Amino acid sequence: MSETSTPNHRHSIRELLDTARGRWIEILDAAGIPENMLDGRGYPCPNCGGRNRFAAFPHIALRGAVHCRHCFTRGSEPRPGDGLATIRWRLHMDTPAAMNWLAVQLGMEDGERCKPPKRKPCVRIPVSSIEQEADGKLPAKVLRRFAEKCYHAFSEEDSNCLAARLGVRGCDLRELGVGYSDEHHATTWPMFNAFDQIVGIRLRSVRNDSKFALRGGRAGLFIPEGVCPPLRRLFIAEGPTDTAALLSLRLPAIGRPSCSGSVPQTAQFVGRLCCRDVVIVADHDEAGIAGAESLAKVLVATAQTVRIIQPGKKGSDVREWVRNGANAEDIERLVGVAKRQTLSISREVKQRRKGRRR
Repeated sequence: MSETSTPNHRHSIRELLDTARGRWIEILDAAGIPENMLDGRGYPCPNCGGRNRFAAFPHIALRGAVHCRHCFTRGSEPRPGDGLATIRWRLHMDTPAAMNWLAVQLGMEDGERCKPPKRKPCVRIPVSSIEQEADGKLPAKVLRRFAEKCYHAFSEEDSNCLAARLGVRGCDLRELGVGYSDEHHATTWPMFNAFDQIVGIRLRSVRNDSKFALRGGRAGLFIPEGVCPPLRRLFIAEGPTDTAALLSLRLPAIGRPSCSGSVPQTAQFVGRLCCRDVVIVADHDEAGIAGAESLAKVLVATAQTVRIIQPGKKGSDVREWVRNGANAEDIERLVGVAKRQTLSISREVKQRRKGRRR
């Protein structure tokens, strides 16, 4: 990797790597790779999820180098080799954005002024491109055809009946591509990657409301057709029905598959959408806030403003809150008083800054 600084960046790559030397464990933990996964043994990959594919190279605290035998290896881009490459791979960033993130984490830049470069806006990729480019366990055309078949089997009347039961609008379910599988006796909810390619399908039983996934797919994001740039603010919900609840209030929203799932895909989608103001809508429980804080830790490197809100009463979620009469103004009030999330700075960096002021 070049030792020179990139255009419009004040610090060289070598300067950043030298400053980070010995501190990579805390840095990678901030990027979403837990410290207990950096002992050199095999673990599930935090990006692709493959069992025992991920491991840290020796001297991890000094170099910050890791690899995955499937998605981060000699033939990948970026290639493993140092901590900056690891950040690029883990957070799906280009080199300038990864340098910005690292500089803020090291206390060498202020988080307010240090902004990643603009990304190209996210657009829907044609079906022909999905067939060529998607890399799910099931062929992409199988996932697409299954989703289309289920969508067309779910009439507008059926959609409105489901919407009434969930407390949302039927048109929002159609924007999410919701369908019905007679074979599984379940409604179908397509999941997309950050490039709007179908990678999996969530199923919700009509008998007992149990949730499962179509075998052979992968977890992804619930992205309605209407979410496109420019956006003043993007809401990120937990699950497809919470996403539909926010859409019913005419708020631009996407959904994660769970309170802790699809962090890299979410960060990459926000970056491609060029959205500077993000609100994470967490369930009102401990798991919900923990998952939201983990996501916020990554999104603050991409979005200018990140906030977390927990609508409703303890133990509830945003869909239940909306069903009980909440509206968009109630959401905006929560956003207005929510604490702004910032990059965590280590105690050592704080002490160093304090010493410089003296």
